[in-house]
Amino acid sequence: MSYVVKKNITEWGHDNGVRVSAEVFDGLSDMVDSILDKAKERAEGNGRSTIKLRDL
Repeated sequence: MSYVVKKNITEWGHDNGVRVSAEVFDGLSDMVDSILDKAKERAEGNGRSTIKLRDL
């Protein structure tokens, strides 16, 4: 099984993207979850609701 990762990371679909294996997809998904968790922790720690990825 493989998935298509679109350029816009918030939009998953089956065309106009890069086909990746299920293992890579799971890895990307875990990585994104980790980044979002870190961003949320940093934002809450700084009393802000948003944070730039470069601040991680």
